[in-house]
Amino acid sequence: SNDAPQAGAAGLRENAPVERLIAACTNCAVAKAPCRIKIKFILFSQTKENTMTTFEFKMTPRAYYAGWRVLQRQQLRLQWVFCALCAVLAAAGILLYFLLQDVEETAILPALSGIVAAMAVLLPWVRRSSVLREFGNSPTLTQPFTLRLEEQALQVWSKFEQYTLPWQGITYAKETKDYIILIGCYRMGLFVIEKADCDPADLNALLSALHEKAPAFGGAK
Repeated sequence: SNDAPQAGAAGLRENAPVERLIAACTNCAVAKAPCRIKIKFILFSQTKENTMTTFEFKMTPRAYYAGWRVLQRQQLRLQWVFCALCAVLAAAGILLYFLLQDVEETAILPALSGIVAAMAVLLPWVRRSSVLREFGNSPTLTQPFTLRLEEQALQVWSKFEQYTLPWQGITYAKETKDYIILIGCYRMGLFVIEKADCDPADLNALLSALHEKAPAFGGAK
């Protein structure tokens, strides 16, 4: 009966190295678990960062003018009011000329009416030509831009400039039939993306981000 306990003790002593090895491996696995979790988190973060939507676009004169009209809409309202007033004055001058043909002083009315009518017609054309000339002479506006969607902001950069447009700070964002028009904080930074020249997947990602994060987004028109 005394031999049995001794045999059991001897068996435990023989198995002790194996048990210590198992315990060491368990402790090592537990100790390394946070490290593995951290590595997986870093890899996931890097993968998420690498999958951020980034694409390139280039503004054309026609697209830039469409955005410029939005940027200068207050001045354009005044311009159209002035043109309408000129048209009314020209029509009134012609009408007075026919009504008062017997009065010698009215002979100058057709010429004055023609000048006023020409101002109403030519002013928008001259303004548009000036804007397009400004665009063509700008080395910054004619460069290709790269756009990247980030969590807190929209990053836009070219060869010469870089813009950071916080989602909450975008003052104007509009999707039209042909364009996506973006205007940055304090009316700084005008970007017009032609939908026909971009990948639909990139456009959908941009529109989804604008709809979700940019309060100024006006949707489609």
